[in-house]
Amino acid sequence: MVTDTDLRDRLSRFSFIRNGRITLHKRHGGYSLFDAALDQPIVRIRPTGSGDEVVLLYPDPRRGWMPPGALGDGPISLDKALQAVERAVAFLDHIADAADAQARVPKRGRPL
Repeated sequence: MVTDTDLRDRLSRFSFIRNGRITLHKRHGGYSLFDAALDQPIVRIRPTGSGDEVVLLYPDPRRGWMPPGALGDGPISLDKALQAVERAVAFLDHIADAADAQARVPKRGRPL
């Protein structure tokens, strides 16, 4: 079983946390990861107590955390959880870039 110290150390070595893109907060037996620029929650990682398996919880619009989806999202290894977080951050960056590009496109006026 991975100890709390081991889990925190592994999370601290995660590249997005090291470079400050994501902030890490320990709360109620798990770790919440927040987008530092937007101060928005990304995911909560909760250890299961079985090896290095964790459960990913997702932000709830009511300021809490939703349990895994109804499609059977179960415990996964910490490495797979961090890969999922990397994909989520890449997706959020892609959406932000697309929104910026759309905002820069000049609007065409009506033809005369």
